[in-house]
Amino acid sequence: MVEIFAYSDETGDRGLHSRTSPIFGMATVTGPETSMARVREAVKQLRKDFKVPDNKVMSSKKSAKPYERKAHAANVLASVQGISLTFVVSKKSELAPGSFQSGKKDYFDFVSEKAYISALWAAKSFGARSARIRFGHVIGMDQAKTKKHIRDQTVNNPKVPTYLEKELSWVSADKYLESQAADLYASFLKDAFWPDEFGNIHPQHLFRVWHQIRKGDHGCVSPLGVFAMPHYGVLTRQPWFRCNCPSGH
Repeated sequence: MVEIFAYSDETGDRGLHSRTSPIFGMATVTGPETSMARVREAVKQLRKDFKVPDNKVMSSKKSAKPYERKAHAANVLASVQGISLTFVVSKKSELAPGSFQSGKKDYFDFVSEKAYISALWAAKSFGARSARIRFGHVIGMDQAKTKKHIRDQTVNNPKVPTYLEKELSWVSADKYLESQAADLYASFLKDAFWPDEFGNIHPQHLFRVWHQIRKGDHGCVSPLGVFAMPHYGVLTRQPWFRCNCPSGH
């Protein structure tokens, strides 16, 4: 049994009014230290390829925004072995009105909870003895409130292996290269769900790392690898989604 590490980052914003991003989601990279070492080497390679200064954080928005750079990032990360990717994606227009009445932070807490649960399940699948879960720090976020929400919602749930948790923290992207990888993976999720200025979506980068996404017994990424909210259709009704599993997705 090994210690497992999970690094998560977000895409979109937490606002729920009409002028905010159409989705909000999180990407989490999970695996043992041997796999995290491969992730770090991939990030170092991308930082070199994109000429990111040593004192700067590599950001998908600044370093990998053009299509060619995003495709290169996907190709480099796709070569990393021994990791498990999990995603949470929420389509705001399909949330029930008033379901997150107190605004940004309750919504953020709920999505974080789902990302936390997915990370623990992924850690368990590795045969973990413990798991260190590290979310990307978000400006203006009440870390203590989010942690309390996660604790309150999971501690008495027998389906969630909370006994594995050794660390739950929020870290800045300059501290761990794995956080910068999670940022890139989150951008692949964004491109597959968030239409560009012409109304087109671009799932090809997500497809490039599809083999790294956690899958269920029948080979489907829903819901263990991609948890969609408020319902699975946010994922399974996408025009690019294909699955032949018995559940009929």
